Amino acid sequence: VGTTAKTYQAKMPTLKVNKSDIFLIVFDNADKLVLSTVSTGNQTYHYARNGNNWSELQSNIRWQYRIHNDAGAQVPALTNTGLPSHGKSFSVDLGFAPSSRAAALLVGASKAKWGALNLPLDLTSAGAPGCSVLAAGHVVMAFLTSGTGTGSVSFPVPAESKLCNLKMYFQYLVFDPTANKLGVVLSNGGEGSIGN
Repeated sequence: VGTTAKTYQAKMPTLKVNKSDIFLIVFDNADKLVLSTVSTGNQTYHYARNGNNWSELQSNIRWQYRIHNDAGAQVPALTNTGLPSHGKSFSVDLGFAPSSRAAALLVGASKAKWGALNLPLDLTSAGAPGCSVLAAGHVVMAFLTSGTGTGSVSFPVPAESKLCNLKMYFQYLVFDPTANKLGVVLSNGGEGSIGN
């Protein structure tokens, strides 16, 4: 990064920041500090340091920074929004996947067997070390991950009492030819029980 006003790109070491974490970006240049600000947009909070002292929290600057992350090196994560309750919808969500890649949600009635296969099924010998199939794929729902490596599948639950306590098991599979010899990565598994 130079000292003249123009667009620069800098690659930083990998740092995991959880969605709920607060993080700070610090610029330190003893000779000449060039800050990227604009005259429009939202004012954001910042601190300034002059010598050994930090300023109070200020919000009079409109910063112009774009921070990108490389979600491709992350492990895909399965989460959920809502619960599988009668007459309501819930979703099984995917995060930290490679962007714009083919993916599939495995939905099954078992986490112990998938046809003749015992689960969990370790895929190390197939070329995917550290990956295991954790849910039977009785239903496979394919889609393309978003540009930010996310996806979501929504499930409406009928208001049928006979479905009470029905268990379902979920896992995402993402095609990533750069991840390993098999070219797939798998998320953690999820379990849902209707009515709970």
